[in-house]
Order: sequence, then C-alpha cells, then structure tokens
Amino acid sequence: MALGLAAYLLSNIGMGVQKAGACGFVARRRGPGIWFVGTAMTVVGAFLLFPAYGLARASVVAPLEGLGLAALALFASRVLREPWTRTHRVALGLIVLGTVLTGRVGALPKQASEAFRPEAFAWGAGLLLGAAMLLVLLLALPGIRGFFTERSPGAVGILLGGAAGTCAGVAMVLQKVVGGTFLADPTQVLQEPYLFLFFLVAGLGFVTQQVAWLHGTAVEVVGTYSSMALLVPAGTAWALFGEPFTAGLALGLGLVVLGVVLLAGQAAAIQGLRGDPPDRAPS
Repeated sequence: MALGLAAYLLSNIGMGVQKAGACGFVARRRGPGIWFVGTAMTVVGAFLLFPAYGLARASVVAPLEGLGLAALALFASRVLREPWTRTHRVALGLIVLGTVLTGRVGALPKQASEAFRPEAFAWGAGLLLGAAMLLVLLLALPGIRGFFTERSPGAVGILLGGAAGTCAGVAMVLQKVVGGTFLADPTQVLQEPYLFLFFLVAGLGFVTQQVAWLHGTAVEVVGTYSSMALLVPAGTAWALFGEPFTAGLALGLGLVVLGVVLLAGQAAAIQGLRGDPPDRAPS
C-alpha cells in the first residue's frame, strides 16, 4: 500500500503541475518546462504502480487514487489558487475513511481461485475502452462539444476526464498483470504482451487528459478521472482476478467515490458563483 500511495501522490500532484503548464503554454505565459516536470512526475508514479499492484490486490491499491486526488485538491488550493472549503475537508474525510475500509480487504487470506482471467478482461476492457473512445470522438465534433459547453462550461473537461480515467483504470488492470510477471521473473517482463497493451491504453488516456485540461479546472478533470480510474480496477477485480468483494469493500468504494464527486462538484459550484471560468480552449 505504501508504494501505491506514493505512486498516486506523485501522479496526482504531477497532473496539477501539468494543468498549470498546459494552460500557461496555450496562453503563451510560459514555456513547456513546467508541463514536462508534471509529466515526469506522473510517469514515475505510473511505474511505481507496477510493483504496487503486483504485491497487493487491485481492490486495495486502486482506492488510494482518492488520497492522491485529495493531495491534488490541496495542491490546487495552494499553488493554482483554486478554493479550499469545508466541503473539501468533508470530502477528504470520506476518502480517508473509504480507503481504510477497502484496505481491510488486503488482510483477507488469498484464495486459490484468485488468478487473472483473460477472457473476462477481453470483454470488459473492450467495452470500456470502446465507450471511452466513442465519447472522445463525439466531443471532437464542434456541435456536440458546443452543446455541452453551453449547459456547463466545465462539462467537456469533466467528460473527457472520465474517458481518460477509464483508459487509466484499464491500464491499471494491465499493470497488475505485468507486475505479477515482474515479481515472478523480472527477465520475462519485456516478453509480456500485456506490457505493450498497457503502453497503448495508457497513451490514449494521457492524450485525452491533456485535451481535458483545456476544458476544465484541475479538480473538475481529475475528479471524474480519479472516479473512473479507481472504479474500473477495484470494481472489476472480482471478475478479472477472482478477488473477494465484501460489503466493507463496497461501502469503502462508495465513500471514496462520494468524496471524489464532492471535490469535483465543489470546484464547479465555486466557479459558477465567481463567474470566473478557467483557461479553456475555444469550442
């Protein structure tokens, strides 16, 4: 869990740095250096997840994403000057409590039936990635993008963040598969076909997220990104890996997602009250 926590802290704060760099570069206020620093942080965090998922259940590691988002919200308030309110503190408490509850699943004894199920992955990942890419393609159409933007300035960023998070969640499932291979025999990891699939899926999510930064605040985008990134691996681990799915795990996941939604919703509400939209690309 320590590796997973370190990975998500690096990744989420790195996303905040990416947000500052991307918007500053588009507005021509600064060069791309800050964006590269944020990207380096997210890459290091992504690679730390390989051993983290290899050593622990996906349903335990994935909810740590919520703590990473809480760290991002704090970073956004201190560095990006986005507000930090009582709602943010309540959301942080929910995320911490939910993470503790999901972490208890890790103490359950490992079952002989716990193993990767390629057929289930092919069907599940195919449907999830297909839906995410269809959403991205639809939002690339000016008419549809304008439809959502007229109803909420941050809607496109939120939807693209969810699509990017879906790709990230599938990539995390692949990290668990590859991480298991690495821990068993590091010399065989480059021959693992799922490693190349991981880079493809992670790349799709990365590109989608960079576009999302231009259409929403850091917390709006990462709110839906984190929700999907933790729900996909944690919510499907019982089907893909045969991991136990308990009432405590379900409650913990619900609390984490509720905390994530509160963080994202509070950012959107404050923005609407202030009438001060973030830097966004034209629709």
